[in-house]
Amino acid sequence: MRRSFVISFVVSLGLLMLSACGGESDPNNNVTQDTQVEVDTGSDDAVADTGDTEADDIGGSSDVPIVPDTQQPADVAVDPDVPDTSATACETVDDCGSVLEATECHKVECQAKQCVLVQDKAGTPCDDGNACTAGESCSSGADCGGGTTIECDDGNNCTADACQPQSGCVFLPKSGICDDGDICTTGDKCTAEGGCAGTTPLLCDDGNECTDDTCLHPAGCEHTVLTDVPCTDGSACTENDQCVEGTCKGGESLTCDDGILCTTDVCDPNVGCVANYANGLLCDDGNACTSGDACHDGVCVGGTAVVCDDANLCTDDQCMPETGCVSTWNTAGCDDANPCTVTDACQDGACIGTGAPECDDGDPCTADTCDPKKGCVFKASSGTACEDGNACTSGDTCQTGVCKAGTAVVCNDSNPCTTDSCTPEAGCQYTDNDKICDDKNPCTIGDICTAGACVGTSEKNCNDNNECTSDSCHPVYGCVYTFNMAPCDDNNACTDGEFCLLGACAGGIGSLCDDGNLCTDDVCNPELGCTNPPNDDPCDDQDACTKGETCKDGVCQPGNPIANCCYEDSDCNDGNNICTNDVCKNNFCQYISTGVSGCCTTSPNCNDNNPCTTDACLGGGICKQTNNTIACDDGNACTTGDKCGNGVCVPGPVKVNCCLTDKDCDDGDDLCTIDTCVGNVCKFAGTGLAECCGDGQCTAGETCQNCLVDCGVCCGNGVCDFGEKCSTCSKDCGSCCGNKICDPGENCSNCSGDCNCGGGQGCFTGAAGCGGCPCQSCVCGMDSFCCTTAWDSICVSECSSNCGFPCP
Repeated sequence: MRRSFVISFVVSLGLLMLSACGGESDPNNNVTQDTQVEVDTGSDDAVADTGDTEADDIGGSSDVPIVPDTQQPADVAVDPDVPDTSATACETVDDCGSVLEATECHKVECQAKQCVLVQDKAGTPCDDGNACTAGESCSSGADCGGGTTIECDDGNNCTADACQPQSGCVFLPKSGICDDGDICTTGDKCTAEGGCAGTTPLLCDDGNECTDDTCLHPAGCEHTVLTDVPCTDGSACTENDQCVEGTCKGGESLTCDDGILCTTDVCDPNVGCVANYANGLLCDDGNACTSGDACHDGVCVGGTAVVCDDANLCTDDQCMPETGCVSTWNTAGCDDANPCTVTDACQDGACIGTGAPECDDGDPCTADTCDPKKGCVFKASSGTACEDGNACTSGDTCQTGVCKAGTAVVCNDSNPCTTDSCTPEAGCQYTDNDKICDDKNPCTIGDICTAGACVGTSEKNCNDNNECTSDSCHPVYGCVYTFNMAPCDDNNACTDGEFCLLGACAGGIGSLCDDGNLCTDDVCNPELGCTNPPNDDPCDDQDACTKGETCKDGVCQPGNPIANCCYEDSDCNDGNNICTNDVCKNNFCQYISTGVSGCCTTSPNCNDNNPCTTDACLGGGICKQTNNTIACDDGNACTTGDKCGNGVCVPGPVKVNCCLTDKDCDDGDDLCTIDTCVGNVCKFAGTGLAECCGDGQCTAGETCQNCLVDCGVCCGNGVCDFGEKCSTCSKDCGSCCGNKICDPGENCSNCSGDCNCGGGQGCFTGAAGCGGCPCQSCVCGMDSFCCTTAWDSICVSECSSNCGFPCP
């Protein structure tokens, strides 16, 4: 049957209250009777109590006294083991755990297949549930008791020691005086944490600055003798005092000098340096304008004033306190005692005479001078130039003080439009006439003298009736016919933008006839113009997944599908999502191994469709793709020697003259060639135009410089052709540099003096400025901004747009 126990505990609240009262016992707080707490377990109640004990701390004041109970605590009463008539059947003791509960002195057993409580033997150790007892055991009556009361003492006089049945020994902090065991502290007191601490450090100062006062364990205060430590010996007349074996010794004697000349400095041991007045002592007050300075009451007083006079009228004398006497130059009037000067004045501290007296007697045949002692002197002279009063003589000279006539004057102004004569009063006279003359200007006719000058009465007509020349008259050479680039018509339907070139209408830029359709041939007939017949050339339908496209009826037909081609990753699916990552790279499906084991048995199982990787099946069925460097095909017919690198096909060198479409074959000459791509090779067929070099005729726009095969020798044909200049062909191009005229063949490069090239401008004809911007023949091939190909369409355009602009 289940036993019931009633356990009584002593309430320890009184102990906690006593610990807060500083450790003194209070008779009113003694516990005289246990407090009984009844616990009903369903059987007879049992009462147990525990007694308090008084424990003293070791080496300190006593803890709070606890009044003991008047009786020993009774063991817990246990009902006798009476067989339970309602015993439960069992096979093992584990079947009894939910029926019976073991106690301190009873254990549960399964006997005869019945659950029973069996009493422990007397003397079996047990626990009576009281933390303040120890050594309990079971009695013959099945009670747990007989233990001894434990002693609670932590040896700390800053705690109140007690025992609580529920938890055992309790050590609560208390206040009071204590000893922390440190000889170097005083005023030791218990702390709130139950420890002991000193409140004030022990003072060990012996009043001697030459000892080091410290407190050491276990001796206490110690005074260590110091040496070579700064100190004060009590005398104001020493400095840098030092401790010597615990005694302060005076250092060097104090130097008393206040830097004032008018004091006598001494040292008083009590107060230090003292300055006494040195009245009457000679001194310097710092003023250079006084002398005989002397000390008075510690101050230097100036003496008598200094007199400054250097006896020079050309200086102003004064005295400056910082430097003394100073003589400054002035500009006062003076007399230098020289009759050959008229304005004497002081200059740089000296009397300087300036200006000469008027010693001119008006006679050119006397030598007029001034003697520093006598003044003006007039002496007759010979051989000097003079004027005899006759304007029709020249070279008159003095002879012993008299002017003699020279040679007769010749009156000739080299002007055919004046009549020359001479009169003694007025000299040469030039009277205008109206004779026929030559003004040396080939651009005028009917020249006649007018108002002393030869004047042309009419302008010369230089019109050559050629729209491709700009007609003008050069004041030296006469009529000049400068090639222009005016628009014109060469009657060729295959040229656009024709213009004048070298005096003739030349073909302009060839008509492109490009309709933007690769499936038509763009051609031009000189009579009919552009035609665009359909072709059957290869083309591109802009679909990356087709190949072999061709043109038909002017339209690019779809090509054949390319195997394994893709546009995006979703187009690639090998159905093996675990073993491969399916990607679209360069429009080509690749299946890259994920490295998962068991995905292959042989290398073909690992094919990623990339020719630039070597696919292998490793141990464990893991696929591995390794980049290789084998030959490959990048799909571009114009590259050769393609080779794998980093997992992709790297294009090789581009084939010479290779093409994919006609647009790849542009030679820049739309006038003379038809550019086509045939079998991936560029072909250039001639247009047969007359303007194109090599047709056997020197047509307009061709010269001996740009088409020697058709036009033959240049220099000597009477025309200053492109590329010719005065230095290489003066017969055709006229005189060269130095005539101040920008002649045909001259330019900024070879004759900047004549061609007005200021500011780095390009070469142009005639006076400054471009005018209508006609480029003369020297430009191309001469200026750095122009082309080197002779007078092609590009050259003409550059020459026109750069005319007169700064050279790069």
